Amino acid sequence: MSGGRFNYITINGQTGEEAKIGTVVDITTSGTGVVQPSGSARGQPLMGFTFDKLDGYRGQTPREYGVFVGTTVRFQEEGGHIRKIWVVEPKRG
Repeated sequence: MSGGRFNYITINGQTGEEAKIGTVVDITTSGTGVVQPSGSARGQPLMGFTFDKLDGYRGQTPREYGVFVGTTVRFQEEGGHIRKIWVVEPKRG
């Protein structure tokens, strides 16, 4: 469901909770990253995240965790801030 064709995907069938799809466009060594939303959300501003928002993150480096520039992710936002992010399609850096 990535590749920019869909704006949202359902992540919880019981609650109907949804997440946006995006691509990581920047990663820093200080523990932050930037996502470009895909699909019709592409016109939205870039969104930053901290590594602690990555599902299952336990202090790994980006390489160890599997998140790189170009990685496809799904994310939930609240008030313009990413509150949770999942790697959909890792891309080797």
